[in-house]
Amino acid sequence: MYLISSSDFTEFNVDDAITNNTNTGTGYITQKISSSNVKVTVTTGGFISGDRIKNTSNTSSSANIISTAVLSGTPVTNYAYEDIVNESKRRIKILKPTYIDAIVNEFKKKLGE
Repeated sequence: MYLISSSDFTEFNVDDAITNNTNTGTGYITQKISSSNVKVTVTTGGFISGDRIKNTSNTSSSANIISTAVLSGTPVTNYAYEDIVNESKRRIKILKPTYIDAIVNEFKKKLGE
């Protein structure tokens, strides 16, 4: 998460998607602290001082970045995040043979057999 400062954030709101017009970078505003400071979660690329950003839903709204600060965490791409979540589900738990009959009987009861 970044803290981005500019004097032009009056037309920007929480959840607005933003795009970096100067370099590569996209993200969305997670908190509007004031008309000159917003917290941004970066989804790709990044933002640095001197970059010009625009609001993707209202392209007439744009701002020059005066300063940036990383607040916490490490930027992670959507692909990397989903890969981590998927890998956490990789382990399959196998039932012990002593429980199989009880589970089959319970399943049959539920089906009305």
